[in-house]
This record gives sequence, structure tokens and C-alpha cells, in this order.
Amino acid sequence: MAHFYGTLQGSKGQATRQGNRHSGISTSCQGWSCGIDVLGNSSMDLDVFSVFLTSGTDNDKNRIMLGTFTRQDLLDPSFKCIIERSK
Repeated sequence: MAHFYGTLQGSKGQATRQGNRHSGISTSCQGWSCGIDVLGNSSMDLDVFSVFLTSGTDNDKNRIMLGTFTRQDLLDPSFKCIIERSK
């Protein structure tokens, strides 16, 4: 039975993928110059998602971790995830 479920929508329609507690799930959404990777796994009965900013399809392998998130972040009223870039 799937523990993780992912959906992707593009010009060729929708695709879905599933992952279990052992396999986890990963996704990549890339443009030419930047993108996002999300890795989902299960750790001590807790779903954990790590989010990374990437250099996209430029292939220079730059990757910055934006954060790691769990359900506890949703339940914590004081939690704020705001990423601001200085100009």
C-alpha cells in the first residue's frame, strides 16, 4: 500500500507515482536556470520532507536546502516559513 503519493501535471497530461515507507518519494521540477527538488521519507513514524532550490537544467549541480518539514510544522501556530532574498 502506498504511503506517499505524488502528482505531476504537464503539457502531456497528468502522471502519478507512489512510494512506501521504505522507498520514500522524490520529485524534481526544473526550469532552465532554477528548480526545486523535494524528498519525502518516513523517519520514526513521521513523514519528513526536505526541499531544495536547484540550478535547474543548467547542470552545474548547485543545490541549496530550503528546509525540512513535518506535520508538526503545520500544527505549530508559531511556525512561519518565510524565505526572503535580499536585493
